[in-house]
Amino acid sequence: MPRKYIKKKVAHYARDDMDKAIQAVISNEMSMYAAAKMFNIPTTTLFDRMKRKYSREKVGRPQAIPFLAKQRLANAIATMEKWGFGLTRQEILDIVAEYIKKDNLKTFFTNNKPGPDWFIN
Repeated sequence: MPRKYIKKKVAHYARDDMDKAIQAVISNEMSMYAAAKMFNIPTTTLFDRMKRKYSREKVGRPQAIPFLAKQRLANAIATMEKWGFGLTRQEILDIVAEYIKKDNLKTFFTNNKPGPDWFIN
């Protein structure tokens, strides 16, 4: 995982235009190429959306730890800090690893322990 991601290309079309182009192709008003040209959408992007290769619902890899679990961990760490138990980075990563082990979560972490990039993010 790169530490500083640089986005390579920015989409210059609106979601409404994508929806209109898809509807035009589905209703056989125009071809995929003509719809892409008319609504100023890259042809490959329209093709991928039509074939449902990339949908709006699935963007990126699923989270390693569910959102609510992350929230509970953050609250527990904040409470410990408030009580005077300042934790180091390594101690926090160990707590998270122990939580993953106890809940039997399947993660992409090496040895089920998050790394420094996860901690920073």
